[in-house]
Amino acid sequence: MSDKPFIITISHQLGAGGAYMGNKLSKQLGIPFIDRDVLKQVADQLQLSETDLEKRDERLSSFWESFTRYGEIF
Repeated sequence: MSDKPFIITISHQLGAGGAYMGNKLSKQLGIPFIDRDVLKQVADQLQLSETDLEKRDERLSSFWESFTRYGEIF
């Protein structure tokens, strides 16, 4: 394993066994397994529902995206 930190993400559909595989992989690699618990913790800290948090975009808007979005208002 590398000394540099890393994250493995597994995208899956409900019932496809992604959480099971992620848990097994984390044990094999000796790294923490973090599931939806993180989403719940963040939602609690921000005082939002998990559903509201899931609906938010996964990335920050670029300057130009923000500029064009607000430019449409004026």
